[in-house]
Amino acid sequence: CAEAMSNMLPLLDAAVTRDAALHEISSLVADPGAPRQCIHADTIVLPCPQYPDASMKPLYTFFIALQDVADDMGHTTFLPRTHTPDAHLLWNLGQKQKESLISSLPAVESGLKAGDAVLFDSRVLHAGGANTSGRRRVLFYFTLSEQAEWPLPDGLHGSNSIRREDFGRWRLHDLV
Repeated sequence: CAEAMSNMLPLLDAAVTRDAALHEISSLVADPGAPRQCIHADTIVLPCPQYPDASMKPLYTFFIALQDVADDMGHTTFLPRTHTPDAHLLWNLGQKQKESLISSLPAVESGLKAGDAVLFDSRVLHAGGANTSGRRRVLFYFTLSEQAEWPLPDGLHGSNSIRREDFGRWRLHDLV
């Protein structure tokens, strides 16, 4: 973790500063036979129609490949520029609007090799691909934000999977 953080420090300083709060730290594991994920965002855009008085600074998620991810192991597909209020409004209207939005946007696959990292805004629409290989896919990941507290109760619609006893405890400067 410290090596990854140190290597990405210029980017981290620009994106979130060294006082950024750690919201998640874990590994994403896709065993052989794991299906493709549905396209989703890890967090919602705030404010939004349901929560007009709530606000949240961006949460940035970093995936780090722990091995070369072959095509049959399933890459993560991202839909760039879908972290916006307009994209989320369209996404939440219904299936027809979702299909229209998906078909109108370019998709980008991660294609990671061991040690590669990808950074994305947690509001970006994305999906992990199916693992049709005979090997387990493992990505180390962490999520940081300048804002420590998620504004909705009990992490609703948020990206706060860190253990309760560690919530709010770790900052970027503790990990570098």
